[in-house]
Formats: sequence, structure tokens, C-alpha cells
Amino acid sequence: MGRTVKITKEHIATLKAHRLFCAWVPNLNAYLDNDNSIGWLSVGSQLTFYSAIEIEPYAAIYGSPYIGGKGTMPTSGLCSIGFNSYSHSPLPEKMVVGRYCSIGEGLKVLDSQHPVSQLSSSHFTWKPQSVFVDAYFKDNGLPSLEKPFFDVNGVKPFPVIKNDVWIGQNVTLSTGITIGNGAIVAANSVVTKSVPDYAILGGNPAKIIKYRFSDYQREELLKTEWWKYDLKGFANLDTKSVFHFLRQWKEIKDDLEIYSPTTLRLPDMFG
Repeated sequence: MGRTVKITKEHIATLKAHRLFCAWVPNLNAYLDNDNSIGWLSVGSQLTFYSAIEIEPYAAIYGSPYIGGKGTMPTSGLCSIGFNSYSHSPLPEKMVVGRYCSIGEGLKVLDSQHPVSQLSSSHFTWKPQSVFVDAYFKDNGLPSLEKPFFDVNGVKPFPVIKNDVWIGQNVTLSTGITIGNGAIVAANSVVTKSVPDYAILGGNPAKIIKYRFSDYQREELLKTEWWKYDLKGFANLDTKSVFHFLRQWKEIKDDLEIYSPTTLRLPDMFG
């Protein structure tokens, strides 16, 4: 069962203090000025949660609710998401998004499944309530069929989006996949397999077009795990050039601090 929360002014204050953004704003003052709203999420809104999520500060999800495939339950549109990541699409609660990710509009997940190992994929073999199947048996004076449990979301987990990922508009993701660190997914792609770190891919089904950097640079970037560190330490780094960044990194890495913020745990923090 889900838990429904009616948003209060105190909830809005908590979300603002945490710097969760639910609408694009031109500046911070425009975000802070309205005590009743942070975009689509406002006083009086109702959110239904089916899963616990954790949101790091300074993140944004610009749409709600998440509407999955036929037969699935709509969810809040929020999910576990990391620092400095944003999504123009509402996201399924069970998705996990890392830090520094950019997600375009129209993201969909193939989260409505039918069984493939039973006698039939038709819902007469698995759907608890099927009006016209049940009507047929009732019209013939028979009890409805006993149907084994089947999770319409399927047995595979929702996609995991690692760090520094850019997903273009109208992308479709299969369940059970991971989008690697630094990967880029072109608009209108259908991604059916896990994506390697720093790959650029596109198409239907999506295929690797090229890699963003050389083998050596990809290996060295993954060693840094730069997304784990406090962004304040990046002020004097050359982020325009991977070559210069890696050289500078070796000089300052021992002075950098791991970024370990307090996460917003929902729905628990709504009380």
C-alpha cells in the first residue's frame, strides 16, 4: 500500500531548506520568495509514495507524477537523486540517479510487463482483476480462474543512472540496466542494454556511437571518482580540458573533502 502525504507550508519550508527544486527559476530569490510552492509541488498537493527515497541537496525534478505503463500505479515523480542532478521528466520512485546528471523531457521506462514463461502472456493467466475474463466465467456460472501472482513491473529492477550522465529528450529505458558514469544517451533512443562508462550512444535499439575520451583518459577519470568530492574544491580546476583537469587533480586530490550531505528521506521526513 502507498502512503499519501498532503503537503503543508512546513513541508515546503523543509524542501526549500534542502534546496529541492521542482520548477526552473531565473534566480535563487525567485525560488525563496514563494512560501507556498516550489513549482509543481505546492501547499495542498498530495503525493503518494510506494517506496522510500533519498534526495541529496541541490537537486531538481521538474515534473510529476510519474505515469508508468498500463497496469502500473502512478507515483510521486520523485526518486532517489544525487547532488546537482536534474530531470525535466518525472521519474519512477524505484529509479536511482547519481550526481551531476541531466535528464531531458519525455523519459519513459518499459515498466509494464507480461509473463513469458506461462502458458500464455494474456492477462487471463495472471491479472487479478480482468473484467471481461471474469464476466465470461460469471456469465457461464463458474468462479473466476485462480491466477498466480505476477508483478506487472517484472522481476528486473528499475534502471540505475550513475554519475555525470546526460539523457536527451524522449528516451526509453528497459528495466534491469545501468547507465555508466559520464555516458550520453541521444534523444529518441531506446536503451535495452547497460551502457559503458563515457559511451555516447543512440538509436533504436541504442548502439555505441563513440566514446567521449581516450581509453587512458576514461580509466584515469574513473579512478578520480571526482563526483564524490565537495564541489567547493573545484573552483580553480580547469574543467574545459580533461588533460589539464587530470594533471591538476593529482596535485590537489589529497586536499579535497568528500561530500557527505544530509539526505532528504521521503516520505519519513514529512512526519
